[in-house]
Amino acid sequence: MAIKLTEIVHTNENLQEMKKWGLIAKRQAAKLLNSKGLENADYFVLRIKENSKLKDWIALYRSYSVLSGRPIFWINARLPEIVRKEDPDINVIRVIVDNILHEWWHAICDALRTARFRNVSTKTQVSSFPDQAEEDDAELFISFCGGNVWNNVNEKKAKYFQQAIKEFNNLWG
Repeated sequence: MAIKLTEIVHTNENLQEMKKWGLIAKRQAAKLLNSKGLENADYFVLRIKENSKLKDWIALYRSYSVLSGRPIFWINARLPEIVRKEDPDINVIRVIVDNILHEWWHAICDALRTARFRNVSTKTQVSSFPDQAEEDDAELFISFCGGNVWNNVNEKKAKYFQQAIKEFNNLWG
């Protein structure tokens, strides 16, 4: 069942709907991630964040939360209003799934960065801090995992993602 943004106006009552959609999206994202080999892909915290100093953000990864064993992802409670500006017919759950996949890439990079800082050898090269290249890869990771496909993932990049997932599983799985 597609959920149309035209049906949504942000109120406290809608927060419960956002939480339901978040749970559905969490299951869908975990299934996609599992299909790519990520172990325990459903073992993350998804929070619908109502108040924030930032405006017009959709999703965020809480830096280094993966090190606790459970990455934390925040979804803006105002997501329907934000994305409605771009496309009033967009499926909210699909947007949440894609953003979970995107934020998972940041969590994987955090884990690999931390391993390197602890002198654990990894084949997958990630930058010392989140940068534009990581952000671009996070967008490609959505397509790699089978999310909403708008980017081509070439064979070299697919192998890079597969290696990163394998090393993540070995380090943190």
